[in-house]
Amino acid sequence: MIYSYNKISHKITGFHRHISYVFEKIFKLDLAIYDEEKLIHPDFKKIVRDSKKRLEEPLKKIVVVYYYLPSSAKIQLKDAFTVNNDIKCLTDNSKYLVPYEALHPAMADILKPFLTSLWDEYPLVKAMETDFGSVKSHYKDLISKSIYGGFICPFCGLEKFDPPEDKHREAYDHYLAKAKYPFISINFDLLFPTCHKCNSKEKKDLDVLYDNKGVKRRAYNPYDEKLTPDSLHISIIKEEPYEKSDLKTLLKRVKWHLEIRRNAKIDQELETWLDVYRLNAKYKFIIKQYETTWFEILEKRFKRALERHEDFETFKKEELKEAKYMITNSTGGILKYSYFKFLLESENIEKRLYQCVRKIS
Repeated sequence: MIYSYNKISHKITGFHRHISYVFEKIFKLDLAIYDEEKLIHPDFKKIVRDSKKRLEEPLKKIVVVYYYLPSSAKIQLKDAFTVNNDIKCLTDNSKYLVPYEALHPAMADILKPFLTSLWDEYPLVKAMETDFGSVKSHYKDLISKSIYGGFICPFCGLEKFDPPEDKHREAYDHYLAKAKYPFISINFDLLFPTCHKCNSKEKKDLDVLYDNKGVKRRAYNPYDEKLTPDSLHISIIKEEPYEKSDLKTLLKRVKWHLEIRRNAKIDQELETWLDVYRLNAKYKFIIKQYETTWFEILEKRFKRALERHEDFETFKKEELKEAKYMITNSTGGILKYSYFKFLLESENIEKRLYQCVRKIS
């Protein structure tokens, strides 16, 4: 990730807490029949009664099915509830999630449509939005309180987010697939806004925590405050000399590759991120596509710097400072900064830029 989200306090998380409360009571009491007084929190009773088809009736069936499950199936269900809701599963390979297919079929058949509908059909009744707010209001708070601006998708750095005041909002991605894992569909610890391309074209229903061979892997926790733009380094590494190449189209003419590291290292979380969103090839393509435009920007700015009698080191410092600021404030900013840094730190670049400026003068 380019940057992490700030964790916020929002009343919509109360919906997940109330649903969790119900299941905790089901597990603890193991009732033969549904009992509202024993299973439903007083603050949630009216909403459950008002949503008979989506809440009350499925819960009644779940209570009965659970009661008749064998002990081993009950233990598996409790494990799924605990493990799947633990955000530590993202960064700890010793924590294995429990999919629907591992549950007793009788429970999985009723649980999957019920839990999925909690998100797909939210708010189930008007009182639910009154008590817990809307996803739009959560989006507004999350984006507005981002210390990095929040208008550029943190999963790719390439697409803009709808502003909080806009009529629409970005889609929320279930970081862990809600169709595969029970109990996570309304857990906002595992729900994050992502741009349309990351959500619908790249990640889709991909299982973040397992590679294409089914091996468990770690992934970034999007609330990890250590995920900052400063800790991410995308470097352009040349593989051959380029003294005779045109600087405007340099990267189209010579061999090079990207080296992407976080805190100067390549860890499993980084590799998962790059794999899930297919960023290596995408980043390289975009750099090639925009290199001429970015070079011409630098060329014109260097010309103005010369007219101001500004020394090269000052020019370089200011250009990199501005480009760095734009990482979280402009689409593709992370790649523009990487290109500027590559070019401005290239050998003999001051002399070569000066020669280019003389040609256009």
